[in-house]
Amino acid sequence: MSRQKTDVSFKENTRLGVIVLIVCVLVSIFVLGPVKLNGARREAEKVFRNGTEEGITVSVYTDLVAMAENANRLANFAQDQLGEDNQDILTLKESAKNILDAKNEKTMLAAYSAIALASDNVYTRLTGSAKDDAKGAYVNIDNYVSTIKRDSYFSYADDFNHKRNAFPAVILASLFGIDEMPTLGK
Repeated sequence: MSRQKTDVSFKENTRLGVIVLIVCVLVSIFVLGPVKLNGARREAEKVFRNGTEEGITVSVYTDLVAMAENANRLANFAQDQLGEDNQDILTLKESAKNILDAKNEKTMLAAYSAIALASDNVYTRLTGSAKDDAKGAYVNIDNYVSTIKRDSYFSYADDFNHKRNAFPAVILASLFGIDEMPTLGK
């Protein structure tokens, strides 16, 4: 019994192949792209709130809250000498409230910058016992300014912003409303 050889031929359905390829590209761009961007954003937000070390609660968020509490202390020490209506004292109080009430990083970092400037203005104008009383709060604020500037959150935020602003992610980010992560000066 001999077998008869038949030619095997494969007919390609190029139209179906092209459609599948286009669907795969669109899914990867419009579904996986935003998912990846949102994941990177959530990671930067997590570092902002919790820091990078497990079990250690040092983060930009906790430093900002402590800075706000010291801004209130500085304002309270200084208001007797400079007056409650002093613009820098009002800025300290308002910025501290903005940090404590804030729901996002951008608001908190804007208030950080205002506290840094206003605390210098207030402390340099104090004299005598008011300056002595306010020194601890001012030194704490100054330390938090330095610590926050060096926090690892900013490298996470810069990395996310770089990814977000690259092509084609920048198009997807604008389509899906994925904003840049705030950094100092932005």
